[in-house]
Amino acid sequence: MGKSKGSKKRAQRIHAKRRAVERYGSELSNSKLNEICKSIQSNKGTFLGRSSHRTTIWEVNYNNIVYKVVYDKNRKSIVSFLPPD
Repeated sequence: MGKSKGSKKRAQRIHAKRRAVERYGSELSNSKLNEICKSIQSNKGTFLGRSSHRTTIWEVNYNNIVYKVVYDKNRKSIVSFLPPD
């Protein structure tokens, strides 16, 4: 038996939070990650490209910080935060 989809989404969330701290010095709660997701879903971010069939790269301004993120459209979650450069 494989793991449920929820555990993959949870793993992505943990990974994303670690990368946000590592690359931006930002500790983001689940609700803050959800707000970033909502801004992507409502097209308030800048679409930068596609990294795979299910993931896209976005630039999102949140709390006056411009984050570069990888977004998973199937799981509707942030996969990772990319370096700002």
